[in-house]
Amino acid sequence: MAARISTETSVEDIECVLASPCKNQETYQRLLRPAVQTGCIEMVEALMDRGADLNMSCDDYQSALVVALRYLEGPRLMKMVTFLVENGVYMKQCFGAFSAIAQAVFCETDVVLYLLQNGADVNEVADFHENTPLIYALFKHWRDLKLGKAEETDDLDVLREKMLYEGADVNVAKWIDDSPRLIETLLLAGADVNKANRRSETALHKAVQYCSYEIICNLIKAGAQLDAKNCAGNTALHLAVQNGKYEISWMPIEVGAQLETQDRDGNTSLHHATKKEYCEISCELIKAGAQLDVKNCDGNTALHLATKKGSVDISCELIKAGAQLDVQNCDGNTALHLATEKGNCKILCELIKAGAQLDVKNCDGNTAFHLATEKRNCEISFELIKAGAQLEMQDNHGCTVLHTAAGQRNNAIVRELIKAGAQLEARDSSGKTPIMYADWRENAHLLKNCGANIRAVDNDGKSALHHIIRCYHLKFSFRLIRFDHPQRETLRLLAIDNDQINRQSNDGMTPLMEAAGLEFEEAMRFLLELGADPNIVSYASGKPLTALSVLLESNYNSGLRFTCAEQLIKHGCLSTLPQRCWDSFFMLISFDDRKMVQLMIAHGMAPVLVKLKTLKQLVEFAYPYEIIGAVKNELSPLAAAILSNNTQIAQYLVENWFLTPADLVGSLELRELRSLLEKLSLSEGVKFMDENLSQPMSLMKLSFVAVSAQLGGVAGREERVSQTPLRNILKDKLLFRHENFPMDLSISDDENATYEYGDDE
Repeated sequence: MAARISTETSVEDIECVLASPCKNQETYQRLLRPAVQTGCIEMVEALMDRGADLNMSCDDYQSALVVALRYLEGPRLMKMVTFLVENGVYMKQCFGAFSAIAQAVFCETDVVLYLLQNGADVNEVADFHENTPLIYALFKHWRDLKLGKAEETDDLDVLREKMLYEGADVNVAKWIDDSPRLIETLLLAGADVNKANRRSETALHKAVQYCSYEIICNLIKAGAQLDAKNCAGNTALHLAVQNGKYEISWMPIEVGAQLETQDRDGNTSLHHATKKEYCEISCELIKAGAQLDVKNCDGNTALHLATKKGSVDISCELIKAGAQLDVQNCDGNTALHLATEKGNCKILCELIKAGAQLDVKNCDGNTAFHLATEKRNCEISFELIKAGAQLEMQDNHGCTVLHTAAGQRNNAIVRELIKAGAQLEARDSSGKTPIMYADWRENAHLLKNCGANIRAVDNDGKSALHHIIRCYHLKFSFRLIRFDHPQRETLRLLAIDNDQINRQSNDGMTPLMEAAGLEFEEAMRFLLELGADPNIVSYASGKPLTALSVLLESNYNSGLRFTCAEQLIKHGCLSTLPQRCWDSFFMLISFDDRKMVQLMIAHGMAPVLVKLKTLKQLVEFAYPYEIIGAVKNELSPLAAAILSNNTQIAQYLVENWFLTPADLVGSLELRELRSLLEKLSLSEGVKFMDENLSQPMSLMKLSFVAVSAQLGGVAGREERVSQTPLRNILKDKLLFRHENFPMDLSISDDENATYEYGDDE
């Protein structure tokens, strides 16, 4: 390939090269393109005499003929083209470049005619996209109209005169006249009107988008196939309708274009017209006999699309023309469903007047009435009630419209449904009644005042109070509501007495346990204020459950576990905490959760409650790998604190609990523990043991250990301590109310965060 040369090479530069002796053929070949661009035939001829080849590729793979067609115009172009053709230039596409005949389309018609007369192929593929010269001519016509700022239906003579009057470029005005003549020339020369490009687009596809009525008529007369599809399955009629061109749309209809042809998505011309809300075109298609109930790939008819778009005029025309009203799409929705969903009461009323079925269910089992209540649309809901829609129809979850309405913030619909006779105790598939959905205060009050049974339970034994707590938590988590006065009043309404507020479901869960499992602090605090019993122990699930055990065993990780636990422990929940839940105390230690450790000990948790554990029974990843492999014995809480290098907690346990050396470390020998710490270079643990565990315990401390062990666990401990003949300060120590060594809580929240108890966002 020849080296590139500047396209700005001047005539003087070329003349200078021609005047210099001993230039090689490659130099002359490189100068051929700029010589052609200058339009100087003498220079081109001189270069040819020195060996330049007209048919060799120029720098951008274009032949000399294409260069002339691209850069020259007027008489100079015609002279250069004539010269090149007479000297044997190739007119066919070369080197994968743009074809000469296609390039000529953007010039004057006389040039195109000359090339065709001298052997140019009118159907030659123009480019990589396989567009024909005819397609390019149609595009040129559209471009010329845009340069003249005209619409395709404008009178071209008037446009040309207007442009000339306003001082427009004479060449632009000339193009306006020349484009139709160019297209006619190509057609007379035998252009194949049905030859498609790579996107399966024929000249007619382009014409309906780009050209005037007259040109489209000429293409149809030349034999253009009306129903040929492009790669998207669109016919010329589809494209004309999509562009909203009434006159051009009517033309294919007049000459017999098929109206029911579907594109790749199954849409007919009527679908496209309704989708674009072109009422005039839609009416003409209906008059021409277009089938009204053809479904596209989504199962939608034209009526579906009209109601979806909210086009009242088109919907009315389709209804008047006899479109089927109850056809269901792939989602099972009829036009009535879609009108309801879009909140268009006018279309809905027209459908009802025309006899649309009111109680058809979609794939979710929803009738139009379900959707209206879900959207809180009073106007449509009242129209459906007036029209006689059934009130007890159930969706796939067994919900009636009253269930749906009760869960929405609009008691006007609930009131009308109750007046119309909706059943207050209707049950969905899980046994829930409407009041169990009523998380809005006004709806709950209305249902209760109308006689809804607040004590009703679902199939799992859960009351409305259980369900509302879960509902509030979900909305509270997504910040859709705040837990304020309306929410509290709804809970107060549903918690009518102690039996109701402490009602246990089939799995033994009370409303307080539900809130604890969700770490829903605001609800827990309010339920405790209302009198919820935090010490209820349930055995319904086969293992003892309390509100605190549910909280400690929860995996919810909201970051609010400490504040929730604080609420429960302050109400004495440690006394009823099941033995298995004390295992979580090891986890608190292992993850350095100092606040929780302090909270539990300060409220009476005694060492006798905690059973020794092996590492395999604990959370292994809280410890170094070497410890997991080395320690086989059972550990006490203190040993767990030392091995996890949490010496603050270890110091707190030693100073504030009453422990013997055996209690301190469990069955692991002190000497063995110390050597293991030295081996792992845990210097803080070694230092702690030397300072606290190397000396024998004092007689006073041993006495406290013995007394504390006899006093037992949390349950009843305070009463037993009060009966001992000891001074109050000693009683406080035995109840762990007096801290000899306070817990250091000065670390940041991030440092004190635990795996089990996630950060509060």
